[in-house]
Amino acid sequence: MSKLIYISVFNFGAIEMAKNHLKSLRNVGITNHCSYVTDEESYRALKELNYPVQFIKNNDIKKEGTNFGTPEFNNMSYVRYHVIKHLLLKGYDVWYMDVDTVVLQPLQLLYEEHRHNSVFDVLFQSDVNMPCTGCMLVYNRVKSVNFIDAVIDQQNDQHNDQLLVNFLLKRFPDLVKTAKFTLFMFPNGLVYFDEEFVKCPEQYRDVRMTYEINTDKVVHFVHANWMVGDEMKTKALKKHGLWFI
Repeated sequence: MSKLIYISVFNFGAIEMAKNHLKSLRNVGITNHCSYVTDEESYRALKELNYPVQFIKNNDIKKEGTNFGTPEFNNMSYVRYHVIKHLLLKGYDVWYMDVDTVVLQPLQLLYEEHRHNSVFDVLFQSDVNMPCTGCMLVYNRVKSVNFIDAVIDQQNDQHNDQLLVNFLLKRFPDLVKTAKFTLFMFPNGLVYFDEEFVKCPEQYRDVRMTYEINTDKVVHFVHANWMVGDEMKTKALKKHGLWFI
């Protein structure tokens, strides 16, 4: 029987966002997690807070934050797959989350339900227009390992991991069986945050409105994506009561 581990992968440029993410895990009682960091500063900062952390030495990754779309950003986006493969081979199911996310409900029952009743190998948060690699539940199955291997084999500094993953899923539909978490439980930044932070494209206005008017939703997880820059993300999380440090 596989064991579940929640992971994040980041560098020092995202350390405050990471502390907030990790505090959200602690708030709901999640202890089976580990951060994988590419610089000693992040390692020391999390050790001081008694968070589980592993240091990955990577001379190609700077300790500072990287700008979206740059080769440095793209290279950093693939580090998670090497960590995920390592953990899958050690017998873990891996739930990867970006650090611009917060968890608001315990997730163990949801994990177990999908683990025992699902034919899917990987579950993604929905970005409305594509699966989001910022939240991936990867079950320890043969097809999952094959999928991770395919990403690693084709990683490059010209495209970020999400673009590559979506290309692979479309190009090779039998590579891995995937599904998406519901937007009502796992909202992305487009549906969760308002126009102050995310300008909604016309073609997605119905999706945002459907989310807003649904009164039965119980939000388990929020992703502050669809916006660029830690300053904007932090401001959005603070305004919505999702900043815990």
